[in-house]
Amino acid sequence: DTENKYKDSTLHVPLRTNEFRYILAVMQERAGHFNEAVALYQEALQNDIGLYTAHMRLAGIAEAHGRWPVAITERRNALNANPDDASLVFDLALTLAKAGQFQEAEETLKQAMDANPRDARVPYFLGVVDQQLGKAEDARVALARFIALAPSRYDRQIKDAHQRLAAQR
Repeated sequence: DTENKYKDSTLHVPLRTNEFRYILAVMQERAGHFNEAVALYQEALQNDIGLYTAHMRLAGIAEAHGRWPVAITERRNALNANPDDASLVFDLALTLAKAGQFQEAEETLKQAMDANPRDARVPYFLGVVDQQLGKAEDARVALARFIALAPSRYDRQIKDAHQRLAAQR
């Protein structure tokens, strides 16, 4: 059994070309080489349209550069590729809100709440968006729900929700 004693103990996982391309894109993104990363993500998507994480990464890059239409399209593409992931609905809603598309963000946040009613982040952002839309009562209901659901690690948002509710009175 001497042969096994000296074998490499690392786990060997063979990567296919597209997986390698995706990992290389992530590395390029982290290195700040966004154009190279975008090209590699897009190439990976040409080979696997269901690679929703590549859409998510492209959306993040677009958001960081204020390219809201691209970011929204990529968030939608990620959701289309993986429609069962409720977090992708939430991500799309946040991107819509950041882009100032509050009406569509509100509708999407309501879908996110239906998809995952236990995610405390959803009613918080729904309350914020409803305030932007001038829907004071809807905002009050959403923020109160957030306060009731939110774990203590959301202490900053809980404090903000209380301040938003106090300002409405």
